Amino acid sequence: MRNIWIRFGCFLTGYNYKLVKASSEVVTKTVLRYTAALLIIMPVWAFIGATFTLRYLHGTMLYAILAAALMVFIVVQIERQIILVVHGKSGFTKSFRIAIGIVMAILGSVILDQYIFKDDIDKTKITTVEKEVQRLLPIKVNELNNQLVDLQGTINTKEEERINLVNDINKSPVIASYQIKTDQTKDEASGKMVSVGRQVTTQTIENPKIKQLAPLNDQIQKLYERKVELEKKIIDVRVSIENELKSKTGFLDELKIMFEILTSHWISMSVWILLFLFFLMIELFVIVSKFTDVDSDYEKIILSSMENRKIMIDKHAKSQIDGLS
Repeated sequence: MRNIWIRFGCFLTGYNYKLVKASSEVVTKTVLRYTAALLIIMPVWAFIGATFTLRYLHGTMLYAILAAALMVFIVVQIERQIILVVHGKSGFTKSFRIAIGIVMAILGSVILDQYIFKDDIDKTKITTVEKEVQRLLPIKVNELNNQLVDLQGTINTKEEERINLVNDINKSPVIASYQIKTDQTKDEASGKMVSVGRQVTTQTIENPKIKQLAPLNDQIQKLYERKVELEKKIIDVRVSIENELKSKTGFLDELKIMFEILTSHWISMSVWILLFLFFLMIELFVIVSKFTDVDSDYEKIILSSMENRKIMIDKHAKSQIDGLS
């Protein structure tokens, strides 16, 4: 079981398992210590990635799992940049890693705090939403009233058109149609065709404007239905604005609200500082362990192997030069 755990630790940290087994117990404990540190960091960032995806990116559970896995992968790779340093522990490297740790601690604490303080944020959002509703309500109502006025003008125009059409139809429900037939015969003297009589046939047909009445009634009916919808929107506009504002969860909006909560009382700020320090210590745990440890035999084996390899390369290069000369 111990070998399996060491293998897992080598896989996680990037250590060479064969070299670790050939090294002292100190190296084994170092690997196990780094593994424990990573196992503390990984679930925290997995939770942060999943929470951020679900709450602010509105992703599904599948995307939340993928985001959690991605965050774990990134964190492990960042920690490996420190764990696998063999030499050259320069001040710049330390400063750069500390800066990354501080940034990660801030991001992690901010995202997680917004989840921890979710109920407090939701309570404060009620007041914020009410203020936003009071600001948007007159604008929205005025816009809907303008639409209603324009629609009523269109309805009045169509109603007037229908009245004129009905009056015209009532005056002339049918229209007389005349057909004239002229009888002609050939004049024997002149040889031309001359009229000898005329027959007039009268026929009544339905007023063609009657066919325009049905489509016009349909248009007016649809306009009235649209008017009812607008009137209902005006009545429900307040609830509609509230639901729209509540349905959108903005990361920056909640960040502002959380800042107001933190600065409103020293207890809130104290809790946030403790959480921030907790994240910061977790993030810097690996680098502190790495740069406070003395060089182990594992690192000396790697450095020795590198030096031997350099000597072999130099000898090989020298032999090739001697051969050419």
